[in-house]
Amino acid sequence: DFEVWKDFSLSSFQEFLLLQLSSAFFFFLLKKNLKPKTLLQLRNISFGTAKIFQIGYSPPGQKFLFKYLSDIGFSGKKLIKSGIFFFKKKPLEFENVEKMGSKKLNFHYYDMFQDRFIIPIRNQKGLVIGFGGRLISKTNFPKYLNSPESQIFKKNQNIFSQSMIINSLHNFPKVLLLVEGYIDTMALFQNGIRFSAASLGTSFSFFQINKCKNLCSLKHIIICFDSDSAGENGIFLLLKKNLFESNLQDKT
Repeated sequence: DFEVWKDFSLSSFQEFLLLQLSSAFFFFLLKKNLKPKTLLQLRNISFGTAKIFQIGYSPPGQKFLFKYLSDIGFSGKKLIKSGIFFFKKKPLEFENVEKMGSKKLNFHYYDMFQDRFIIPIRNQKGLVIGFGGRLISKTNFPKYLNSPESQIFKKNQNIFSQSMIINSLHNFPKVLLLVEGYIDTMALFQNGIRFSAASLGTSFSFFQINKCKNLCSLKHIIICFDSDSAGENGIFLLLKKNLFESNLQDKT
């Protein structure tokens, strides 16, 4: 859609394009691998829902995405800036990255989301601005991992599923159901509840509250975080720091 892209500078266009291509590639890997599709089904997420949300898969220890993006012309600087890759050994300065050959780059670059389900996080226009990764194997790595902060992705200014709410309902819902995780939102969507969004964690900012407020016509937000200590603390902090300041009516 030209209207979505027309106001971007060339640099911003390249950064956004890299994220859209990466999302499509992750989804391609999910379609081609039986294990992650089976694990999604065990979590009661159908492939149809996975397709709607474009859930992807990043295999452990592979460099398919890096090779694909570098082969079509994305520089080392752009790849690092995207937040999808990291250096396994000591970081290199961006200016030195540009001078290195592709074989040397392949040796140093690794996908930070490997061995995870990949959930694209989109802005209100539907463009991918970052990713959430859910660990598949039982290891000591963090269970959930988000893209690092960047000019494009600011975790405390976005919520998960904001574009899906508008596109699926073709209008703003009267209320918004705010949940804690991506899987919660997708499970609700799959069961016909199309007015839920996830907070990208239990720490919720004033910017995110305003996003929620602008997504529901009656300004009612139903908070439905997990019943563990992190979820309860998240609700308490949300009420204490944000709801009263933003003049919202709340239901918990």
